[in-house]
Amino acid sequence: MRSFAILALLFTSVFAAPLDTSSKSVTTAGKSVPSSPASSVVNAVGQVAHVPRAQPAVPSSPAPSVSVPSAPLPSTSAPSVPAAKVPSTSQLTTRGACSTPSIACILTALADEIEPLVEELVDLVPANATVAIVTPILQSITSSILAAVPKLEALVGTEVSKLLVDVEGVTCTVEDLAKIVFNALELVFKALAQILEIIDSQPGQIFDLLVEVLNAVLAILQVVVKLVSSIVGSLGPLVAPFVPLIDTLGVAALLQLLNLSS
Repeated sequence: MRSFAILALLFTSVFAAPLDTSSKSVTTAGKSVPSSPASSVVNAVGQVAHVPRAQPAVPSSPAPSVSVPSAPLPSTSAPSVPAAKVPSTSQLTTRGACSTPSIACILTALADEIEPLVEELVDLVPANATVAIVTPILQSITSSILAAVPKLEALVGTEVSKLLVDVEGVTCTVEDLAKIVFNALELVFKALAQILEIIDSQPGQIFDLLVEVLNAVLAILQVVVKLVSSIVGSLGPLVAPFVPLIDTLGVAALLQLLNLSS
């Protein structure tokens, strides 16, 4: 009977306890099995106390960082403009003077034309002064000199005062004209002397080309002397230092023209 009384008291306590309407637990043999997140605790008299379980903190997921590529900014620098090549004052003067042909104009233009070719020859050394290199340069110089001959011949019959006009349009003296003519001749003579020294004055293809250049010079001077015969007295002394060169190449007619032959 005593056991029955204790059991009756236990059931009375259990069913007398208020049920948590939020709990879905089922009691079996004095133990509560929760079906919800809440946790059940049984006290000393069998009363079930429902203690809510703390909800686990949900970690907040960091917002994804979105990198927006920056559009490249167009360059604002202005494109470089190459500087215009301006002709030298001497070139402009020569071109302007050629509108009225004169001996000085034609010979100055010739000097400007052959100067780059002469520089190529002067820079040569025995190692690179080959027939293949020297030949086209000498031929170009010869062609340029001979091209000036008909231009000078076109001046035949022109008044002497007009023949003596320099590149600036000013009438010069015969002595001044001789210096202008010699400026062109000196370029040629120096180039010929350089190559003749390299080949040691030995006969051959290069030697023959040097003779052709000097014969072209003779053709020009023949016309110049025909136009202004008095120029011989001023031009001869200027050419005199190159007599050995002219003599070596065998162009005796040039020496005779300038009264330089012995």
